[in-house]
Amino acid sequence: MSFSDFQKVVGKYGITTLKKDLTSKLSELTLSQYFIENLHEGLKLKKTNSSEYFLCEFVISPLLFEVLKRHPKLNLWSHDCFLDTGEAELSGIPDYLISYKGEIDDYEQLRFPILTVADAKKDDFAGGWAQTLAEMIACQKLNENNHFEIFGIVTNGIFWEFGTLQNDIFIKDEFSYALLTSLSKIAGIIDNIYSQTTTQVEKYLNVEKNNSSF
Repeated sequence: MSFSDFQKVVGKYGITTLKKDLTSKLSELTLSQYFIENLHEGLKLKKTNSSEYFLCEFVISPLLFEVLKRHPKLNLWSHDCFLDTGEAELSGIPDYLISYKGEIDDYEQLRFPILTVADAKKDDFAGGWAQTLAEMIACQKLNENNHFEIFGIVTNGIFWEFGTLQNDIFIKDEFSYALLTSLSKIAGIIDNIYSQTTTQVEKYLNVEKNNSSF
């Protein structure tokens, strides 16, 4: 995605932006002690000049995948999924993407992309949200269904921010969470997003199945 200016994305695609509490009441998720110890051991290796790739490998990818283990119907794409909407500005490779695969163990086919995650390069969260919002709009187009609630996360590995897009309404969570003090909360939010992803896609598929039976 070529966007780095959040307001440019908002203006070009007619998005209304709001800020609300999306996460404070969500439950925490306690991760295994083994995972937590590995995460902290990895963070000890971080250097002053470590690039964003360090946090991608040692924090973002492991955390997204650890929570994903609880959701076998979902698929994780990491820097390897090209979103082709037919529009140059809305096509590209997200840093991370979560899609629904159902019961079929087909990890190659992209179906129902619902969550996109962007690495806030050089701690540029504003630029990260420009990229993420564009990717969320791309997911809407690929799903051919604006009623799906699309989720977005922007993180530099240490701080995590969350948002949603439904129809043309983008809501950014008014809270930001720090990994070192809110790991269980961050994991709980991701777990909730994964659950909502499965629920809404399966509800849609059931409606489509029922409609086709008439």
